[in-house]
Amino acid sequence: MPCRKDIAVILYRSNHEEKTTKTFFLILFLLCFYSVSGENSETTVQYVTLEKALELGMENNPDIIAARRNLESLARDNTGKWNTFLPNLSLNGSYSNSHNADSNTWKWSGSTGVTLSFDFGIPSEMTVKTLEYQKGVVEYEKLVTSTMNSITNSFYSLITEKNNIDILIQAANMAEEQYNQDLTNYNRGLVSELALLQSRYAYISAQPDIDNAKSTYEANLDSFKFSIGLEGDIELVGSLEVSEVVLPDGETLIQKYTEQNYDVQQQALAVEIAVANKRQGTASTLAPTFTLSENLSLTEGTQGNPVNLNGTFTAAVSIPLTGFIPYSSSNLALKKLEDQVESAEDTLALTIKETQNSLSLLPDKLARLWDAIGLAEMNYSISQKAYQLSEEGYESGLVSQTDLNTARQQLTTAQQSLYETQRDYLSALYDAALLMNISVEELITQYGGNHDGR
Repeated sequence: MPCRKDIAVILYRSNHEEKTTKTFFLILFLLCFYSVSGENSETTVQYVTLEKALELGMENNPDIIAARRNLESLARDNTGKWNTFLPNLSLNGSYSNSHNADSNTWKWSGSTGVTLSFDFGIPSEMTVKTLEYQKGVVEYEKLVTSTMNSITNSFYSLITEKNNIDILIQAANMAEEQYNQDLTNYNRGLVSELALLQSRYAYISAQPDIDNAKSTYEANLDSFKFSIGLEGDIELVGSLEVSEVVLPDGETLIQKYTEQNYDVQQQALAVEIAVANKRQGTASTLAPTFTLSENLSLTEGTQGNPVNLNGTFTAAVSIPLTGFIPYSSSNLALKKLEDQVESAEDTLALTIKETQNSLSLLPDKLARLWDAIGLAEMNYSISQKAYQLSEEGYESGLVSQTDLNTARQQLTTAQQSLYETQRDYLSALYDAALLMNISVEELITQYGGNHDGR
């Protein structure tokens, strides 16, 4: 029979093993939990093309959402413009108590009324609602188109910034390779210490430019994600493909596209609205108003009648005279309506002039930007050849370290300039399409030259 000491040892081992087992399973559970959590928390990168960005922007852009709601409100007002002819209806009822020292009497009563008023300004008022809806449609279409253009320009700008980061990384890699080669040659006594230091400086100084470019890209990418209603990590998928567009002369563009320009359409409708408001205000202020009404009253009956019913029909006409008095409030209000018409007409004339001026400048603007792409491509080819020759000359001892760094910087700048000119040309195409109120696809189809052009 074991002694107390032996029993204590057995119990201790048993408890210790049980605790160890529990601890083991607890650790295993936590490892599995964090493993699964880690897998679930992995960020999924969303790949976004230009087409996808435009689709998301149409659904989620806050400006478009607000404009869509405003257009829906204008549509309701236009659909219900006939409600001006609805009569005013009223229904009243009461239950009263009359009491004194001798009596305490309860009585009920009720009444209903119908009133219809008509003045000669109602047709113009209905016209205003229709015109305001039409103007709202134009404003909405313009906002959608300009927002889509803004998203497109931001997309291509971000693609350009991504390319710029790649260019800077490539230049840094070239500088690193050059530094490693110079370090090897320095150890062999083939390169001076000054040349090695210059090479090392060129390599190290490239990193801050990369960091700045990445920081700028991330900030602009956040703004872009907000404009299309996306969250999380995204990767833009696209390239800077350019198509040559050769527009006809400015006079042809003016004749064809002035009237369909969004700004011109908006302001033309603003003139019509001002005229309709003036017509409505004049009719309501100076013309007579006709009113028809019917009122019925019901009271508790007396003299043996269960209900007393009384009705009154009224036909009335009101002829306002205040508007004919010079400098009266009504007369001054009419003068303001006339001023609004003249102001709207002046704004329309100015809008037409500005639109025509912008259209006349389009052919030369696009032609200059296209030529700039050609020059940028030529400069990039020359810079590539110059860097290649400088690298070969440096290895042969015929070109200095400073000249090699200069050639590498010129190559980087030339490549950056090429991407920037392509982006500027694409941006100008979308701006031209917006000005002409046609799609970019239609612009390229009608006036396009060689795709990727050269």
